Amino acid sequence: MKFLAANERAIILDSMHKRQDSRIYKRLHVIILYDDGLSISKIASLFYLDEETIRSYIESFKNDGMPDLKIFRYKGKQPQLNKEQLDELKLHLSSKIYLKSKDVCSYLLIAYGIKYGRKGMTKLLKRLGFVYKKPKVVPGKADGKRQEEFLKNTLEPYLKKASDEHPVYFSDAVHPTHNVQPHYGCWILKGSDKAVKTNSGRQRVNINGAVCFHTKDVVYSEDETINKESAVSLLTNIRAKHNVDIEITVVLDNARYNRAAEVTNYASQHKIKLLYLPPYSPNLNLIERLWKYLKEKVCTTYYEHFGEFKKAITDFLDDNIATSKNDLASLLSPNFKVMDTLNF
Repeated sequence: MKFLAANERAIILDSMHKRQDSRIYKRLHVIILYDDGLSISKIASLFYLDEETIRSYIESFKNDGMPDLKIFRYKGKQPQLNKEQLDELKLHLSSKIYLKSKDVCSYLLIAYGIKYGRKGMTKLLKRLGFVYKKPKVVPGKADGKRQEEFLKNTLEPYLKKASDEHPVYFSDAVHPTHNVQPHYGCWILKGSDKAVKTNSGRQRVNINGAVCFHTKDVVYSEDETINKESAVSLLTNIRAKHNVDIEITVVLDNARYNRAAEVTNYASQHKIKLLYLPPYSPNLNLIERLWKYLKEKVCTTYYEHFGEFKKAITDFLDDNIATSKNDLASLLSPNFKVMDTLNF
């Protein structure tokens, strides 16, 4: 015996042909198949649904006809926080560091009496525009206003005229340790781990170096210790790369050896302008980015012997730097951020 009247079946088939929503089509299809004599269990197996769901579609049609099949009562979970609370939360999270999402959950419970689970909080944080990444470490005594004045009034004018006739170098020392330093993260198959070999020693390589702003050439020396003698040696190497009548600018920090009389005297005698950064301003020294790049490329690899480690560093500085000019052009671009713009 047919379940549908002829006109009802025609209306349903016509609606299926004009379908706009796959969910409506599925429900209408269930009614047609049931009218064709298929059992509820058979229809359920065809749609990979449970029999109770199929039965509910049929009962809805029996009780209310077609309109009820087009009603989808699930509206989605309503947000627990209103717009004002979301804005307050975003402002709070921008000014305070939370290491775990559960700590943000605890804050919400105390501040608003609203309970969130860790998964729900993770989704909320992503929706608000937050990502999970390592925070920047900067000197606590840095003076943002002083940095901004130095950048605008002193450093930028030199960089604008940087050229073969007015070379500008950024200088600093680095001390890579013979011990593997895994990068911040890597992709690992869920449920498994990746091990990285490491060394037990604490030997390190002392490199005093400088990078030319406009050519990206690197000048460096390996020293037993970084002191005033190594600082003069570096300036000597820089001076040797240019004609004697060209004035060179070297941007450097306020380490005691950089202020030594031997260093300043050599500079003044050989047309080298020493441009000292404001205290606690590694963010304004481009070579810091180069040293970070070096550590990512070399110090994340295991070297069994210290000699191999040293050779990898010098090979990188001698060969890889020369073939990485495109990377360095982006890495060493003058997009400085002073302390006030680092969002602490």
